[in-house]
Amino acid sequence: MEGPKPAHGPLRPEIDGLRAVAVLPVVFYHADLGCPGGFAGVDVFFVISGFLIGGIILRELEEGAFHFGRFWERRLRRIAPAMLCLLGVTLAAGFFMLGPTERPGLGGQTIWALLGAANFKMLALTGGYWAVARDKVALLHTWSLAVEEQFYLLIPVLLALAHRFFRRGVLAVLTLVFAASFGLSLYWSEDGYAGNFYLLPSRAWELLLGVLAVAAAPRQRGAPRAVAEGMGWAGLGLMLVSFGVARVDLRWPDLRTLAPTLGAVLILLARPPEGEETLAYRFLSLLPMRLVGLISYSLYLWHWPLLVFLRQREGDPLPLALRWGAVAASLPLAVASWRWIELPFRNKLGRFRVRLRPLLIGAGAIWLCLMLASWRMAAPPSNTIPEMPAFIARTGAKSIWDYDAGPRLAGGGVLFNADASNHPPRCVVLGSSHAVMLGPVIESLSDEYHVPCALLAQAGVSPIFSGPTTEGRLPRKVREKRQGDEWKKKWIAQWHPDLVIISAKWNLEMNWALNPDLAWPDFVDGFSNTLSWIESHAGRVVVLAQVPQLPIAQHEDLREPIWREYRTNGHVMPELIEPPEVTAQRRADLAVLKTLAASNIVIVDPAPIFLQTNGAVRYHTPEGILYFNDNHVSALGSIELKPLLAPYFKALAP
Repeated sequence: MEGPKPAHGPLRPEIDGLRAVAVLPVVFYHADLGCPGGFAGVDVFFVISGFLIGGIILRELEEGAFHFGRFWERRLRRIAPAMLCLLGVTLAAGFFMLGPTERPGLGGQTIWALLGAANFKMLALTGGYWAVARDKVALLHTWSLAVEEQFYLLIPVLLALAHRFFRRGVLAVLTLVFAASFGLSLYWSEDGYAGNFYLLPSRAWELLLGVLAVAAAPRQRGAPRAVAEGMGWAGLGLMLVSFGVARVDLRWPDLRTLAPTLGAVLILLARPPEGEETLAYRFLSLLPMRLVGLISYSLYLWHWPLLVFLRQREGDPLPLALRWGAVAASLPLAVASWRWIELPFRNKLGRFRVRLRPLLIGAGAIWLCLMLASWRMAAPPSNTIPEMPAFIARTGAKSIWDYDAGPRLAGGGVLFNADASNHPPRCVVLGSSHAVMLGPVIESLSDEYHVPCALLAQAGVSPIFSGPTTEGRLPRKVREKRQGDEWKKKWIAQWHPDLVIISAKWNLEMNWALNPDLAWPDFVDGFSNTLSWIESHAGRVVVLAQVPQLPIAQHEDLREPIWREYRTNGHVMPELIEPPEVTAQRRADLAVLKTLAASNIVIVDPAPIFLQTNGAVRYHTPEGILYFNDNHVSALGSIELKPLLAPYFKALAP
C-alpha cells in the first residue's frame, strides 16, 4: 500500500510501525492464518495515506511551494516501479503456470491494473452472482491501489481549490466531502451493494479521515505524555480488536470500520512532547516494526500472487505449511523490491538517482509492453491449442449469461419469436440461474416449433414470489426482488401463457434461512402460493428439478480443474462423480417437489440425461463441455435437455 513520508517536517518512526501493524494482519488474513478481520488493515493504510499525503499538500500550499507536476511525479516514483515489476512477473508466471482457459482472466486483470482502474474490474469479477472465487484472482489486491491512485488524482485539485477560494474554510470543505462519502458508504452498505467495498466514492472518507486529522492539528507539538500514552494504546486496541473479530461481508465498510480507522487516527495524533517517548510510541518505533513498515508496500504487492499461484498448483485449501511458506517467501521478495526498485526510483539512494525524463520514458515503454502482452493474453483461448482438446476451450455456442432477463424485465424479458404486446409469448420460463441456463434450449425449441417464448429468469433471484410485508424501508436486494416479481406477474397476467416452466436450485430454495427476502414462513407456503397464482393465470406448469452436481468448488469454472487433471493424468479426461450426500439431497428435494405438485403440474427430472450407468456425471461430449461450473449446464448442455422439453412445445405447435 502507498504511504510516503512527508516531504518536510519531523520524522515519524512510529508511522513505519503503524504500517507494520496494518500490513501483517492483511497478509495473515489472505493466508488464512488466524486473523479473520485482517482485511481491515487496508482501511488503516487508507488513513495513513490520507494523513501523510494531506500533510504534504497542505504544508506546501501554505508555503506557496505546491506544484501539481511535482506531486504527481512523487506519486509516480512511489507507486509505478514496484507495481510494474509485479505485473510483469505475475504475467510471465501466469503464462507458464496457468492453463489456456485461465490466462485470459489474468490478462484482463493486468489491463485494468495498468489503467489504474483495477477496482472496477474486481467489482465486475467478484461482485455479482457469477462471481469468480476471490482466491483465484491473482491481482485482486490491486483494487486498493487503484482507489489510492484515483484519490491522488483528485485530492490535490480539491485542496488547491479549497485553499484558494475558501482559505479559512478548508476544514469545512473537507468535512463536507467526508460526510458525503461516509453517508454514501452507509447507504450502499445497507443496500448490500458490492461497489461499497471497491469504489472510491464510498472509500474516500477513510482517506479523508487522515487528511482531516492533519488539517485539524497542523501545528501539533505533542499532547501531554499521559494523554499521548492513552491515545496510543486506545488506537492500537481498536485496531487489534477489529483484526480479531471483524468479518468481511457486502456491508463493509460501514459503522464497524470506524474502529480501525479511528484507531489509526488516534495513533497518528498521539505524539508525545518533544524529548519524551510513550510505551506505545516505543513499541511502534521498534526496529523490527519499522523494517516491516518500510517494506509494507512491496510486501502487500507480492504476497497475494504467491498465494494464488500456490493454490492453482497445489489445490485449495492449501496445507498450513505451504501457507506459512508463502508468507515467508514474500518477505525476501519484499525486501528485494524495496531495496532495488523502490529506493532507487524514489531517489532515496545518494549515489544513484533516476531523473524524471528517463523515468517517464522507461515507465512508459514498460507500460506499453505490458499492455500489449496483457491484451494478447486476454484473448479467448484458441480451439487449436495442440496440448488441449478443442472441447475444453469452449463451453457452448453462447454464454448462458445472455439469457438473464434482469435488465429487460420491464420490456417483457428475453423474447423469442414474440412481442410483449402484439405477439405475446405462449411459453414463459421463470426461475433463477438454473432457468437462465435453459435459454439456449428454449430458443432452439421456440424456433423449431414456432412457439413464441419469454424468459423472465434472473440469476440469483428465487422464482418464488415474495409474500406480503409490513416493514418500512426494505434493503435494496428485497426491493429489487419485489419489483421484479411485480413485472413477472404483470406479464403473465397479461399474456396468459399456455406453458410455464420453472427451474431453480431447489436445495437452495428449500434452505429457507438463505431466502429472508421472500417473507413466507417456509418453503411449502411460498412454493404453494406461487404455484397457485401461476395456475390461475396460465395453462400447464412444468417444474424442472436439479441437474447432477459436479465435485468441484462452487461456481469454479469447470475448465480449470478439468484442464489440470487432463494434463496431469496423461491427457485422459477425469471421471467426475456426484458426491453421495449431494445425490441424496437432490433426490430428497425431488420427492418434496412431487409431493407439493398438483395434478396439472409436471415435475421433470433431468438427472438421467447427465448420469452414466456407473454413476459418473456425463459432463462432456466430443462437441464440448456440457457444464459451465459445478451446478450449471453450459449452452451446449442446455441443448441436451431438448428431449425432455420438446413434447410440451410440440403440443403447442401451430
